[in-house]
Amino acid sequence: MRIYLDCCCYNRPFDNVSQQRVQEEAAAVKSVLNSGECIIGSDFLDMEIDMIKDVRKLDKVHRLYQLISEHVKATEAIFNRACELRGCSSLKNMDSLHIAAAEAGGAEIFLTVDDRLIRSCKGVPVHVKICNPVNFVGRCDHGGLEG
Repeated sequence: MRIYLDCCCYNRPFDNVSQQRVQEEAAAVKSVLNSGECIIGSDFLDMEIDMIKDVRKLDKVHRLYQLISEHVKATEAIFNRACELRGCSSLKNMDSLHIAAAEAGGAEIFLTVDDRLIRSCKGVPVHVKICNPVNFVGRCDHGGLEG
């Protein structure tokens, strides 16, 4: 399976895990990254990760991000697709670029812990399944992604 995780997923294991939801999402992200599945990165992830201001967190996220299997370069087609996605949704610029990069990289799954991003994609013609890592891991533990 080909999986793209957005930047908030790479950050999640290093967020304050005092809340149950954050603990579960951090564990799910680690599980996905260590699953042996094809993890897709991108120029857009590189750029967004490099904007992390906390130097210690940046170093930890960089180490986690080294687990990617493939890397998608920015192309005009990705920028055009991102523009198309923004035109039919309330997606923010960077979110649309991540989704377009995931599609270009042939990802089947796009993982995010951003509820707003997931809601923004409802009814939008994306070519990748977008979900929270906890939901994804839970479905995989129970026989796959059907239904």
